[in-house]
Amino acid sequence: MFGIVCDLAGNALRLWQPAPDFQIAYVGQADLPKDTVNALENAFSALGEDLDFNLDFNKDGKIIVKINQYTSNSQSPDSDAHYYSTASEISLIGDISDCDSYFFLLENPDSFQQQHQLLANSDGSCPDKTDASTTDKVLLWADSSMLSGLDLGSYSSMLFGQRTSGDSQELLADFYIGRRCFYTDTTTENADQCSALWNLLSESMFEKSAN
Repeated sequence: MFGIVCDLAGNALRLWQPAPDFQIAYVGQADLPKDTVNALENAFSALGEDLDFNLDFNKDGKIIVKINQYTSNSQSPDSDAHYYSTASEISLIGDISDCDSYFFLLENPDSFQQQHQLLANSDGSCPDKTDASTTDKVLLWADSSMLSGLDLGSYSSMLFGQRTSGDSQELLADFYIGRRCFYTDTTTENADQCSALWNLLSESMFEKSAN
């Protein structure tokens, strides 16, 4: 019986699952639908497998991607929402401190950069202490031929007791994606491979602009 309980707890906490090859932190006001999260994780996994860029980090034949969600609705007066937002912010600080996520999917990149000043310059370096802008630090999802071309399907989820549905690409179109910089020698695992993937995403911006 004890073994069964441990197994169930381990599965719930992902203790028995392989470590992700790279992680993406989503920061916004509301959780992404589960269908969209699953589609994103699968799409990025397939993207790495399809690219001839040696992105099989763990050499196990499959790239594992994990989306970490950090949501905070500061406009809500609800006490439970405030508690959840505080807990989410603490978790985000932990992610940043531990260098878990290399990529950041952002609803409001300007606010994120002003608060954390973590988004890297176009060359991967850290911005100057006086630079809290997001210019040349983030990519608009809809402007990337690679990102906007991912097959993410539709989503269906419960929101305030009502079921909502829609197209995942339409949901993400106005979001931005950026990569973090590192102020110390401590970096995200597989940072070089993640940087290579970022370069491909950046190139897809130029490809779309040229067409």
